[in-house]
Amino acid sequence: MIVNTKAKIQVFPNGKLAAKVHADRLRAALSFSDTQKEDAVQEKIAADRLNLHLDQTCLTGEPHLSEIVSRIQALPCHVAAIFDESTIRLRQRDAGRNLPMSPFCLRYEVKLDRLSGRIELRPQPGESPFSEFLLLMNELEGTQRAVTPQAYADAEMLAKTADEILQGDHPAARWLFLADRALPSEAGMKSVRIWERREGMRDTFLAARDFRPLARLIRPVFAGCNLNVTPDHMSRLLHQGARLLGSGVLDIIKTQDGLPDQKKVVGFAGLLFAARDVQRRYPGALVLSVDHPLARLWLRTGTRTLADRCDLLALWKDETAAVFHLIAVEVKASDSNQIETTHLTHAVEQLQNTLEAVDDGLAAAMLQPRSPLSIPRCEMLKQTLARAAQTHSGDAALDRANRLCWGGWLVELFTPDAGKPAPTLQTSGLIVSVLLRRETVGTLEPLRPAIQWPVMQRILGLPEIDELLNWEPSAPTDVGVNSPSPVVKSAPKPVAPPVAIPIPPTSPSPAVDHIPPVVKPASPAPAPDADLTWPPPVNALGLIGQYQAVDQLVKQAQMCKALGRRFPDTLLVGPAGVGKSTLVWKISALLLNRDPLFFSGSGLRRPGDLLERLVQEGLVPKPLATGTAPIEPCLIFIDEAHGISPPVATALLSALDDRRVTSIEGGLYDFNRAVFLLATTDPGKLSEAFQSRPSKTALRPYTLHEMAGIIWLHGKECLEGAELSRESCYEIAARTRCNPRRGVRALGETLSPHYFECAMQQSADTPSLHQIAALMTAENIADFYEIQGIDYNGLDDVARRFLRYLQQHGSVSESTLRQTLALPHQQDFVETAEYLTRLGLIETSSAGRSLTREGRRYLNANPPPDLRKRISRAM
Repeated sequence: MIVNTKAKIQVFPNGKLAAKVHADRLRAALSFSDTQKEDAVQEKIAADRLNLHLDQTCLTGEPHLSEIVSRIQALPCHVAAIFDESTIRLRQRDAGRNLPMSPFCLRYEVKLDRLSGRIELRPQPGESPFSEFLLLMNELEGTQRAVTPQAYADAEMLAKTADEILQGDHPAARWLFLADRALPSEAGMKSVRIWERREGMRDTFLAARDFRPLARLIRPVFAGCNLNVTPDHMSRLLHQGARLLGSGVLDIIKTQDGLPDQKKVVGFAGLLFAARDVQRRYPGALVLSVDHPLARLWLRTGTRTLADRCDLLALWKDETAAVFHLIAVEVKASDSNQIETTHLTHAVEQLQNTLEAVDDGLAAAMLQPRSPLSIPRCEMLKQTLARAAQTHSGDAALDRANRLCWGGWLVELFTPDAGKPAPTLQTSGLIVSVLLRRETVGTLEPLRPAIQWPVMQRILGLPEIDELLNWEPSAPTDVGVNSPSPVVKSAPKPVAPPVAIPIPPTSPSPAVDHIPPVVKPASPAPAPDADLTWPPPVNALGLIGQYQAVDQLVKQAQMCKALGRRFPDTLLVGPAGVGKSTLVWKISALLLNRDPLFFSGSGLRRPGDLLERLVQEGLVPKPLATGTAPIEPCLIFIDEAHGISPPVATALLSALDDRRVTSIEGGLYDFNRAVFLLATTDPGKLSEAFQSRPSKTALRPYTLHEMAGIIWLHGKECLEGAELSRESCYEIAARTRCNPRRGVRALGETLSPHYFECAMQQSADTPSLHQIAALMTAENIADFYEIQGIDYNGLDDVARRFLRYLQQHGSVSESTLRQTLALPHQQDFVETAEYLTRLGLIETSSAGRSLTREGRRYLNANPPPDLRKRISRAM
């Protein structure tokens, strides 16, 4: 450890090894054995820019790191430097869990501690530097040989040391410099990172108490760029900038005179505003800059010189559609009011390179590598996202909520469960031009470049920049975790404190028009029809709704099981969220007392995929030299069957015919004891043969009354038997558009955590689930959804902008609407358009979608009219 006290350098070798082995090396370094460095230092001394005194008296002794910290606390210094203090830790893992390895890199597993919010990348089993020695010791000691030792550097203890040096009423140093094979994560530090870089074989890290000194230095340059900010606001901007810039904000300071570089400050400001604009349009998104040289190389975010790069990556999850969005953002900042056309062409080329590399890395995360570079790219993407998710902004509660949410996303993306389908992920590009002299309002419009990914162009002018200067990012929805969240302005007469957990919108959306605040209808909510039984009765499988279909399927299953017959192959047809998957799981348990073998139609690309899973489950006998191999009794469930590839469809049609024998990879297999259940939301995409061979069962959409009953039933399960009132269930069902997935997810992942926090504020003790249920009244639920921007009839911001755009432009095609509303996924558009059509607010013609008379009346009414009688899907 080296400290500088008034131009006096003292060296503290920590430990016997450092004192005896490294003393000569430290003396040589202090004596400037490198003549080039010595010449540079002598020039500064001659110019009176450096007065250096070397003190080698501390090279003797073996003080502990804590003792060294105590010494310099007694005599504070300017800079404290720590070298090679991270510890080596060993972990033993079962050798049987080895994963496929790339010859280029070590693979890591994302782990999230939901209690502390800590995100960790744990190395997968691989070669340890000490493996041969430890295996020999295990042999001598008679210990188990079925474990693989792993060594890794752990620097987390240095986080506490950094805060001891930099924090407190009397800090020991103004800056702390770390150089080691590993660095502490910022999630465990109060101090802030202002610089970080890879130097040789070490990562280097410069930390400070806070950003106030840098804020005072940079603020005048911001003012010269037409950006007037307060010192506190400038400090918060630097907090966000340090998160975005992997190398830290110190790079915008010139080394020659210690003053800010005007050009770099403009670029830094553009990066900040672009990031805030993305976070505002994608609430709760993880936005980061990829500027570590190694990460930029693997992810192709720059040229060989690394002078130009894709500036940002944004990861966002649409919770309602369960779709991840990963957006590459190219930022061009200019202290002018014009856009250079050459920048646009170069930006598209850069986005294409980055998106190709990102897609290649994501393919390895789904265990489908596309190239020899897929795995190392996946690991670099994983480490880059995990590193960004752990940085802090100065708000501990917001940081913890972010880590819990983002950590959950990374676990879902990079550590998928074997029994669940791979998450849906969409990649796209965004070009942001930040014009600090543009007086007019900015724009957002789609580009049509000759690349396979959708690309949007965003121009930010002074009106948007002024808004972004005062905008602060909020915490994302913390899926499945009860975590603190920002306090928002309360609705009238709340029963509990209005601590709201924001719900991300149905899909990312730009701010085009100002939308008036959501208000309730003038008349109170009408009570549900008195002649409808409450709660609704359950069907033969213990579910609500689908009574006729379930009754038929259960009778078939009971007869087949009693007589030893095979259950008929069945095709379930119905829109998303009508219970197709749940129904299959229940039928499989009734027939075979086991779960079905689940396949996603889009994931079945070749017949061998089906065979490999059957072999893995032990349902295929050993290969026969001749003849046909019989498949053991099982139920095979193929969801979204319309996405099956033609080769798989050919093999399945043979397995569904009368003989039920099909050829897969040269072998013959008998499926007479196997049952196929298929599900589709789009039967029109299936061939005539595929629709005719299995029996067809149609599942109808739910009524609002049935949806309220489903909410009530799931509420009993997740609230320890507590029953929500009929009015509360109707309120949730209506606000979630009678969508089962959306409604059930909101109950368990949004409403329950929200009212848990409300109950915590009312009592010092941990509230029970019955207390949480007591707060979930219809009035409180209505207030909650109004704060989220979802009105009485379930219309959110996207739906209202949909209506306003039609009001301004008349009949509009689907492609134009999708581009304007930034809905790259067709299902997002279809869901919104279907709902507005169901309410009678829009209509479809050969010219496209247009606003109805009731749609115009709806936009002009305040409060909105009551349309809940039209919300039921089953019309």
